[in-house]
Amino acid sequence: MKKRKLIVVLFVLFTGIIHPLFAQKFDVDTLVYNGNSNQYINLVILGDGYTNAEMTKFTTDATKFKDYFFLKAPYSNYKNYFNVFIIKTPSISSGVKHPGTASDCSSASPLVPVSNPNTYFGTTFDTSGIHRLVSPTNYSVITTVLANNFPNYDQVIILANSPYYGGSGGYYATATLDPSSDEVAVHEIGHSFAGLADEYWAGSQYAMEKPNMTQDSNPSTIKWKNWLTFGTGIGIYEHVGYGWYKPSNGTCDMGSLNKPFCAVCTETIVEEIHGLVNPIKSHAPLNSANTISKPIYFSLNITKPIPNTIKTEWLLNGIKIGNNVDSVLINPSSLTTGNNSLSVTVTDTTKLTRSNLHLTSHVYVTNWSISKVNTEIQNISSTNNLLEVKLYPNPSSDFLSISYKADKQEKISIRVFSSVGTLVQSVTEQKWIDSENALKINIRNYPAGSYYIEFRTLNYVHTEKFIKQ
Repeated sequence: MKKRKLIVVLFVLFTGIIHPLFAQKFDVDTLVYNGNSNQYINLVILGDGYTNAEMTKFTTDATKFKDYFFLKAPYSNYKNYFNVFIIKTPSISSGVKHPGTASDCSSASPLVPVSNPNTYFGTTFDTSGIHRLVSPTNYSVITTVLANNFPNYDQVIILANSPYYGGSGGYYATATLDPSSDEVAVHEIGHSFAGLADEYWAGSQYAMEKPNMTQDSNPSTIKWKNWLTFGTGIGIYEHVGYGWYKPSNGTCDMGSLNKPFCAVCTETIVEEIHGLVNPIKSHAPLNSANTISKPIYFSLNITKPIPNTIKTEWLLNGIKIGNNVDSVLINPSSLTTGNNSLSVTVTDTTKLTRSNLHLTSHVYVTNWSISKVNTEIQNISSTNNLLEVKLYPNPSSDFLSISYKADKQEKISIRVFSSVGTLVQSVTEQKWIDSENALKINIRNYPAGSYYIEFRTLNYVHTEKFIKQ
C-alpha cells in the first residue's frame, strides 16, 4: 500500500510559544485497529486547544467523530480498511483563536467572542478573511508531531476545541466542535482525502479541475460521463454564471451538509481507498520444501467491504476449482507430475464506482508453483512478482521517481492514469524487470491533481496514487 509520506520541515514558526519540536513524543492512543499500519489506511486525529486537563474530553470528542465518520457511506462500506489513532498534544490554553478580523464575523450565529489562546497548532477563525474558515497556522509543528509520533499516517483531521461553527479542508482537514462538527469534518475530509471540490460556489479562487468540478459540459467527454444514464441524479449542473459544472444539484455532502455523497464523490472516495489498500493481507503457504502426501489448504487473508463485494476465482493449471471462497484444498492426486500452477484472483465488484480504472485495477492476483514427484508434493513456492513500490517525492511538482522490486524476471508495463481513468502516459511497455528497478518521469506539464500509476504483468495488477502539485 502506498503511504502519504511526510517531508519533515526543519524549522520553527514562532507564534508566541516555542515548541520543543525535535523528537518530541506524545501519547498515541488507538481507537480502531484492523491491522498492520503498512497495510491499512491510517486516520490520525489531532486536537488543538485542549489543555492537559482536557485530554479525556479530546478522546471523547475524537471517538464521537470516529463513530460518525464510519456511519457515512462509502466510509461505512470500507471501515474494515481503516485504523484510527489519536495523538494527544496538550495546549497551554483552552479554545481556538478568533482575531475578529473577517468582514463576516458579525453574521455568525451565535457571535464568536474575540480570543487569543496559546494553542499547540495555532488554529484560528477568520482564515483568509472568512470567519468560519478555521485552520491551523503552525504547519511545521503539525509536520513534526506527525513525523515524531506517527509518520505512517494517511489522513489527518484536527479537532479544534471550540463550540462555534467552522472548519477547513487543505492538506490537514479541520473542524470545530459545533453540533454540526462531525458533518463538517466528513465534508472537509472529502477535500483532503479525495481531492473533492465544494459543490456550492466558494469563489473563483477555488475553481479548478477536480473529480466533481470541470469546465467541460460535453456529456460524451465529461469526467462523470459513466454516471449520466443510471438514474442516480447525476447530471451536468452549472455553477450559474461561472462556466464551471458539478455532478449534483444540492443533493451531495460536498454541496450541503447532512446529505449523502453523490455517486461521483462516492466513486472518488472509493478509488482513493482502492489506491491505498490491497485487500489481500497475507497468503499461505508461502514456501515449502517438505514432502507432502496429504491434502493441503491454500488460503488468503482478505479484508472485505461491508457488505462484502469481494469475489475470488481459483484456477489450478488454468481450470477453475473454486469461486468466492478464501481457501481451497489441494490433493496431490489432483496434480500432474511435474510443475503445477495455482492462482487466485481477487476482485472488488462494488457498484459504487464506474471508473474506467475499476475494470482492471481492482484486481489482485496471488500465485503458487507446486511441484509433484510421483504421488507427493515436493515443493511449493509463492510466485508473487511485484514486492514493493515507492514513489517520491509525493506530492511532486516536476519529476516523480519510481522504484520497484520484483522477485522474478517478468515483463511489465507501467502507465499513468488520471483520477477518472483517462490514460495520461505510457511509461514503459512490456519491459523486462528483475530485482530492483528505478526510473524517473517528468510530470511538470500534468495539470494539478491526483493520478494513478498502474504496474501490470501477465498475472498481476498493482496501482499507486500520487499528487501533482
